[in-house]
Amino acid sequence: MNPEVEPEMTFMRALGEDVVNNFQAYREDAVSQTARRNFIRSECAYVEGMVWFFKKLVRSHIEDKRISVGGEIKLYLHDFDFKVTGSGKIEKKEKRLPTIDNLKALLKSCGEIYGYEVGLGNTGWGDLKDTFGVRDRIMHPSTDKAIAVSEAEMETGVRGHEWFESERSKLLQALKNF
Repeated sequence: MNPEVEPEMTFMRALGEDVVNNFQAYREDAVSQTARRNFIRSECAYVEGMVWFFKKLVRSHIEDKRISVGGEIKLYLHDFDFKVTGSGKIEKKEKRLPTIDNLKALLKSCGEIYGYEVGLGNTGWGDLKDTFGVRDRIMHPSTDKAIAVSEAEMETGVRGHEWFESERSKLLQALKNF
C-alpha cells in the first residue's frame, strides 16, 4: 500500500471498529434505539470515509502514472469543479456529491479502470441506499418518531453493510492486483 495513505488507514480502521462495536452493542441489546441509531450512523460514516479513502488511492495511481483515465473520471476523483466569476476569473470550487451517488461513481469508475464486476444490480446496493435514507431521517428528525429505527431497518442496514464489505473487498483486491 502507498505510504502516503498510512495515516488514513488508521482513520479507516477506527471507523470500521465503530461499526463492529456498534453492531455488537446492538446484538447485546437489540431493542435499544441508541444502539440501533449508533450502528446506522457509524455504518454510513464508514462508507463515506471509504469513498474518500479509495478516491485518494486511485488518484495516487493516476499521479504515479500507473493508469490513464479520461478527463471526466479525473474531475470526479478530485472532488472539484470550476466556476467563473463575474470578472471572468476561473476558480476551483469544492464539489459535494451525495454519498450514494459518490459511491456509485467510484465503483463504476474503478470497475472500468481496474476491470472488475461492480454489484450495483443486487438487493445489497438497494439496502445500502435505504440505510442512508434511515440515517438522514434520524440525523434530521422532524418528529420524535423519526428517530426510531425499526427491526426491519436494522436488518436492511446489516445487509447493506455486508454488501458494502463485499464490494470493498473486491475493490481492494483489484487495487492489489494492479
